[in-house]
Amino acid sequence: MKGDNNKTKKELVEELTELRSRVTKLEASEVNREILERALEKSETKFRSLTERSVVGVYLIQCGFFRYVNPRLAEIFGYKPAEIIDKLSPWNLVLKEDRRRLEENLRKRISGEIEAINYQFRGLRKDESVIYIQAYGSRMEYEGAPAIIGSLIDITERKIAEKAIKAEKKRFQSLCENVPFGVVMIGKDGAFEYKNPKFVELFGHESGCGGALQGLDFDKTEPLRTRKPLAQWKSYMRGLGKGGVVPRTIAVHCRDGNEKIIHFRPVQLHKKAYLVTCEDITQRIEYEDALRKSERRYKTLVEEINDGYFVVQDQRITFANQAFCRMHGTSIDNVLGRSFLSFVTPECRRGLLDAYWGVLAGRPAEGHIQYSRIGALPEHSATEVKARAADLGEGPVLIGICRDISERVAMESKIREHERMA
Repeated sequence: MKGDNNKTKKELVEELTELRSRVTKLEASEVNREILERALEKSETKFRSLTERSVVGVYLIQCGFFRYVNPRLAEIFGYKPAEIIDKLSPWNLVLKEDRRRLEENLRKRISGEIEAINYQFRGLRKDESVIYIQAYGSRMEYEGAPAIIGSLIDITERKIAEKAIKAEKKRFQSLCENVPFGVVMIGKDGAFEYKNPKFVELFGHESGCGGALQGLDFDKTEPLRTRKPLAQWKSYMRGLGKGGVVPRTIAVHCRDGNEKIIHFRPVQLHKKAYLVTCEDITQRIEYEDALRKSERRYKTLVEEINDGYFVVQDQRITFANQAFCRMHGTSIDNVLGRSFLSFVTPECRRGLLDAYWGVLAGRPAEGHIQYSRIGALPEHSATEVKARAADLGEGPVLIGICRDISERVAMESKIREHERMA
């Protein structure tokens, strides 16, 4: 106090002013501290409010333990938050086979080697069931020590779907590899994305996809080289709608120099991508053409013979030549579809029907069978028929030839009469 008495009034005023300044600063500092504490408390409340309602799991890891997890993370692993916070380490929630990778990822972030990382691992729930997790985490400082904050989502359903798609794709590819026709997938850019072995065999392409092979630019490459097929191909490919199928048959020049007749069935999938099946029908077309020629020759021969020719199925006539129609006094339109017995006199029908069933059963009658035709005079109605069973691909039929024998019957009758008179 004695020292203070020696201070001048000016010095005391200055000292008092300084003390007041310090008090003001302390008061301001206290106010700032309270403001910061309230802001921090508000920020923490906001953070918790957001994370507590988040649809993704949120975590904070420090010193090998979870310091915070939100309800969603606990739900994903089948726990309550209180069962995890400060009690479990990340390794408790990870499948044993994936723990080493997780440990390495945590080490890199804690050490500062990397700031953040996005990765997947297999998680272990409380009930010991396995789930698939995709996690993102980054390094931060928490209460003066390094920590990792991040989020994670359960991708189990997505993984199951991916496996199912992969298995389905494998089955599809296995099917395509073994089908007897070509299969090709053409991307929206026109490049071949897939070609099965049969396609390669048909057109002589190498088995690789893409490259210079353009599925829609056939003027630059195989398999279509002529202008007309190329124009046809591009025209109906452009006209396809999603899911639409417009089959086309086009003559194609292949790399081996041969021309093949190919039946294309393109289907637009999505985003202008196409799945096209290609079947070589060259041999089938040749067979069909040969069959048509054979049928024409056969019909010509049948129409030229003088005897009646007919085909019967289920007791009804399915084919007859003009000679048969003339013999029975009617037209072809009045023959087809009718019962053969409708052209036979009633007294002959029983015997003819028995013979019909006998032939179909493999017991053909010996020699020719005779019957009288309805509508003809008695002296001109005598007819003989010879038939055999056959299968033309649509069930058993009876193929037969009938002949007018009225003149022969009349001659035989006269001979017998002369013999009797002699």
